Amino acid sequence: MSVNIIHADCDPSAAKNRDLPRNSYLVSYGIDDETQYDVVQAGSQYDIFNYYRDKYRDVRGIKWTEGTINPKMWNYQPPEKKKRK
Repeated sequence: MSVNIIHADCDPSAAKNRDLPRNSYLVSYGIDDETQYDVVQAGSQYDIFNYYRDKYRDVRGIKWTEGTINPKMWNYQPPEKKKRK
């Protein structure tokens, strides 16, 4: 599974949003001695670690967010109903 970045370069308080999916994580990583944060969605921490390790080389932490939404229902939009003639 790939990594879906929900919030890039955000404040760590973004992870306290309960409207995030349950399989979302707060990732901290370093760029030029600065710590940056992303909220991401992925199947496992292993996928996230590999993605950030390959991209930035400095993974500082991966934590769960406080999301409570079922991942299948997060950002779900029902299909449009066809108009009858």
